[in-house]
Amino acid sequence: MILCLFLSPSLQVHVRAGLFHGTELLCKTVVSSEISGKSDHIWNEPLEFDINTCDLPRMTRLCFAVYAVLDKVKTKKSTKTMNPSKYQTIRKSGKVHYPVAWVNTMVFDFKGQLRCGDITLHSWSSFPDELEEMLNPMGTVQTNPYTENATALHIKFPENKKQPYYYPPFDKIIEKAAEIASSDSANVSSRGGKKFLAVLKEILDRDPLSQLCENEMDLIWTLRQDCRENFPHALPKLLLSIKWNKLEDVAQCSCETECTACNKLDPKERLFHDEELSQYLLQLVQVLKYEPFLDCALSRFLLERALANRRIGQFLFWHLRSEVHIPAVSVQFGVILEAYCRGSVGHMKALSKQVEALNKLKTLNSLIKLNAMKLNRAKGKEAMHTCLKQNAYREALSDLQSPLNPCVILSELYVEKCKYMDSKMKPLWLVYNNKVFGEDSVGVIFKNGDDLRQDMLTLQMLRLMDLLWKEAGLDLR
Repeated sequence: MILCLFLSPSLQVHVRAGLFHGTELLCKTVVSSEISGKSDHIWNEPLEFDINTCDLPRMTRLCFAVYAVLDKVKTKKSTKTMNPSKYQTIRKSGKVHYPVAWVNTMVFDFKGQLRCGDITLHSWSSFPDELEEMLNPMGTVQTNPYTENATALHIKFPENKKQPYYYPPFDKIIEKAAEIASSDSANVSSRGGKKFLAVLKEILDRDPLSQLCENEMDLIWTLRQDCRENFPHALPKLLLSIKWNKLEDVAQCSCETECTACNKLDPKERLFHDEELSQYLLQLVQVLKYEPFLDCALSRFLLERALANRRIGQFLFWHLRSEVHIPAVSVQFGVILEAYCRGSVGHMKALSKQVEALNKLKTLNSLIKLNAMKLNRAKGKEAMHTCLKQNAYREALSDLQSPLNPCVILSELYVEKCKYMDSKMKPLWLVYNNKVFGEDSVGVIFKNGDDLRQDMLTLQMLRLMDLLWKEAGLDLR
């Protein structure tokens, strides 16, 4: 293992590694020895985990974190340039451990082959406030694309000279589950009496976000057959109760979840209507961040539905484009965006027009922020109107589909009714004539500079609650 990192030669560095499935630690973490050096730190030592290869689940992540180790006495003087968060330091045995970098990688590649040979991982330097076992298992498995300034970790997986190892296909896992189920030991206590069923029902009826203790997870797993037959809604909590570091449990779970899905869902229930999909598209795009591979069931599902419905396609486009600049998801979101644009050439003209319009509004908003410091409100508004009357702005901001609703055509600006608001980001208040709905005007607020995800979530909750109330016969508008 080799680490390329520029630190003071007096600093000791060590690497911590762990195997995770989601946030569940599969076995004890391992730590390298502490060494020092100017730039290249070399460990000629293996990192061995206390788990059999056959017990590793398909989506196992290998997580690394690099820590600088300092004596408490030297801490104040030595860490002026490091500026670590107070939540990120770990005090242990009279020393302080400061996280320097982290990186994750998959143990099995996209083909299901066990990784082997040399690999270079360019790491990330930003840490979350809370860490699992001093590691970041929920972080991306993509390496840092900005390789010039990133800490590089060179590792080597063992190689099998005879043939590569592959994770077993699904039919083999089902065969293993059937083999386990046929043995006497697998059938002991597979069903519960009335007392245990009452306890099980109470656990399953709790808030879906409530934490399960170890005993409750053991009970759910022991009574999994009762869950499948009597509590089909128990699937999420059943998945949380699996011991992911045991091949037998994973095999039985695969069989149980397959049976549950077949029993519970008929073809009509499998349909996810476009309106329902639109309601939860924001969350589904966020889930993409946790997919380890570019080609996955979720990305295919979203692309398939987006290409079949332009409204969904437009929202998918903007959800992805709004975060494509973030390094951790830039490759993944960029690939999905390109796939959508190549598959929906007819939509490209409308989307390009929207992108151009938003770029103009961004420029205008920046000018207004500058003018607000020099001009009074009346002159600032006049300068805004002068800018909007320019041919380049008129052309870019006329006759375009609203990014908020593709059914609305924003025909022409009522320049005299346009203004900007007094809050810090000086959001633009634009008034349009709407071609589709006659002469009714349409108001649009453009805000640039703030993280609007909380606002988006609030608006989504309002729409969702309105929908639920209407389904219950309550129109509260």
